[in-house]
Amino acid sequence: MKKCLTAFLSLFLAAALTACGNGVGNPDATPNAPVTGGTVETTTQETVAEERAERTENGLSVFRDGIERAESVLPYDGGLLISNFGGQDGGFVLYRKNGETETLIPPGGALTMPTGMAVKDRTLFVCDGDTVKAFDLEHPDAQAQTVRFEEAGHLANDVAVYGDALYVSVTDRDMIFRLDIANLSTLGEAAPEEWARVPGPNGIAVADGVMYIASIPQDYATPGAENVIYQIRDLESPAPEALTDEPGLYDGVAVSGDGKTLYYSDWNAAAVTAFHTQTGERETLYQETGMGPADIAQADGVLYVPDLPGNRILEIPAPSENAQTGTPAFDFATRTVTLNSGYEMPILGIGTYSLTPEEAENSVYHALLDGYRLIDTANAYMNEKAVGRGIRKSGVPREEIFVTTKLWVSEYDRAAEAIDETLERLGLDYVDLLLLHQPYGNYGKAYHAMEEAVKAGKVRSVGLSNFYETKFDEIMETAEIPPALLQVEMNPTYQQKDMREYVKRYGTVLEAWYPLGGRGHTQELFDNEIIRDIASTHGVSSAQIILRWHLQMGNIAIPGSSNPEHILENISIFDFALSDEEMARIETIDTNRGQFSFDAASDAANERMFTQSAMDFNSQP
Repeated sequence: MKKCLTAFLSLFLAAALTACGNGVGNPDATPNAPVTGGTVETTTQETVAEERAERTENGLSVFRDGIERAESVLPYDGGLLISNFGGQDGGFVLYRKNGETETLIPPGGALTMPTGMAVKDRTLFVCDGDTVKAFDLEHPDAQAQTVRFEEAGHLANDVAVYGDALYVSVTDRDMIFRLDIANLSTLGEAAPEEWARVPGPNGIAVADGVMYIASIPQDYATPGAENVIYQIRDLESPAPEALTDEPGLYDGVAVSGDGKTLYYSDWNAAAVTAFHTQTGERETLYQETGMGPADIAQADGVLYVPDLPGNRILEIPAPSENAQTGTPAFDFATRTVTLNSGYEMPILGIGTYSLTPEEAENSVYHALLDGYRLIDTANAYMNEKAVGRGIRKSGVPREEIFVTTKLWVSEYDRAAEAIDETLERLGLDYVDLLLLHQPYGNYGKAYHAMEEAVKAGKVRSVGLSNFYETKFDEIMETAEIPPALLQVEMNPTYQQKDMREYVKRYGTVLEAWYPLGGRGHTQELFDNEIIRDIASTHGVSSAQIILRWHLQMGNIAIPGSSNPEHILENISIFDFALSDEEMARIETIDTNRGQFSFDAASDAANERMFTQSAMDFNSQP
């Protein structure tokens, strides 16, 4: 693009100057990519290590096979798609897998100057001049569909797919366009809409519903120019905001699977950098004089970066995702997550809210026999004694069971004594997780009492329930132990996106109550057209789709039931996974509204209701 060419004249040879670089960083990145995201397939780790060692330059693995001014890289189907500007015969796309490179779209035909790429299902979208072209990956030699972006000279630079939308950055228009691609058969007839105005949008990437944009504005060389990385948090109401405050000539951008680290390439610095979004810290991953890093993509712990003037693809080890602050990753092999307290917690459990003592005892008993290892109860449920009986009746060893209970508001002023009484009702020496049930009353005193109980070995981890950001902040002002878990109302129509982002700074896990929509709304959610369609695809129930969605989003779920068949059905969700596209479709049904309100506007009414509701918890049968 025109303004970029001027920038590069002083840096690179004329042969490299017909491109200004795009940048598609993992364009199909999804909510919870560690669960559903693609990785580069290999034969064995040893084979890959040996093959990479044979092509090392400056201590870094590279490959050059067939590369001619590579612009963009995209992980796909166990391999890597690579767009190349090429030479006099025009651009082309390579496909590299297991060390072998083949030409997917040859030069001299469909492409002139291909840059950014994205894939939806089996359709490959490629920016090419003032168009985006769509290729059927089953038949890449077939006629491509073409979408044109205004008059000639305005160049489509990068492209990303999220759900049924295609996002295209047009750098010299200071605009990101959006295109509905729900019906790919009519793509050539579609009219792109102006979606978000951003100074010089270059590389774009979307992860967990957030867009990241590398910018090269037209006044990039002017002091104070806003050539930074932008983010757009709400794709429905785009409002770009600067994420970094360090100017650069940014080209490609990618996001780690857990959403905690942003990777970007900087032509000015000839470097690839990691930006940790929670701490604001930067880390230079690789820098080499004369290098022209274009796009960037991540797969299987490796960052793939085209070096445009060097005619090579760099393979840079990505930092360990576990090294940064953020929500701990779920281990689907063990069905657990390691809390910030260091203890492992099952990611799916049985809830006992509104169950009578008899129902609670039977539900816990059946759940443990069916393989559940997480039990959730509370003082206010008036069934803690019954939960204890169900645990003992099952015969499952105590050390294999994770028990959560909650202190009620009326107990906050006497929390130390209340904790001892809670243990006595459960018939346990310790609880694995103790929560404050509501953000009212003397919760500061109660939280300190829970911390003391941790030191005494009566409680292993502590957390909160229904605390919103301001109340959470109050706890953190004096807390010695950060909350390991926050339990909130959450389901596909109330996805708690802001809260999910907020708790990352403390490494706190979210847990969903009313995970299936809640009484009076469950059937409505089960009948949702998108949920039913995905359930039909997998041959499972709507409930199983919703619970699987929770886990892939990183939400611990505790559905309650007194029906043994439903209890077994709810845990039978580990033999299938939702695709990136299915996760994106479910995201679209979020209304950001729950059945209950916990915020400053509701505090007065909630305070009166909860502080006046005292119960004799020891009277339960």
